[in-house]
Amino acid sequence: MKMICKKCNIDIVEDKKIFSCSNCGESYDLNMKSETYDLKLLNGLRIPDLKYEEVREGIAKGKYLSVDYITYNGAPWMRLKDSEFATFLPTILTDSKKTVDKSKNWFYLFMLSFAANIVMLVLIYIITKK
Repeated sequence: MKMICKKCNIDIVEDKKIFSCSNCGESYDLNMKSETYDLKLLNGLRIPDLKYEEVREGIAKGKYLSVDYITYNGAPWMRLKDSEFATFLPTILTDSKKTVDKSKNWFYLFMLSFAANIVMLVLIYIITKK
């Protein structure tokens, strides 16, 4: 999972729960739980001291996106989709049969338009030959 170090702001890619930054040596423990969370929204706005329920409610209402960053004591900045709040994020329908309209009306309209263009070209040819 990709995270950002709080101290030196470099990218960290780790799958472990306990690790340290390779640049500054700051140690992080993702197993620690916290009472308050800080959020950094996509537009750069930082919201400090949010409770667990406030974050969960904000995700449910669409106030916070999956690409917004969150941190707490002992954790680096990480995206909401990589944090413990990932279970509250809405899922996107990936079933293509439900989302794609299989209409053939566009094909019939295309053929009608093509035929009308051929008829007009023939009429222009006949008129210019006289």
